[in-house]
Amino acid sequence: MTGRVGAKTWEKLIVPLHYGMENNAAVRGLQVQLREVYNYDVKISGDFGRITRADVKDFQKKHDLRVTGRVNEATWQALIGDR
Repeated sequence: MTGRVGAKTWEKLIVPLHYGMENNAAVRGLQVQLREVYNYDVKISGDFGRITRADVKDFQKKHDLRVTGRVNEATWQALIGDR
């Protein structure tokens, strides 16, 4: 385990995410991406709490996406496509 999310893992992680999800591998992947690639100060826990939601909203705003705080396909594409 490297802490990095590779191409094969991304295929399994592209699922809708939202506030309140707990102990979730896809949320953990989101948090790794936000922290490691985009330098957000989010704890990698697998829990989609208020800090993760705020970081997702900030990311969406900065990337001209609809600001919802939910991670849909468009948000995932921006997260993994801008690398």
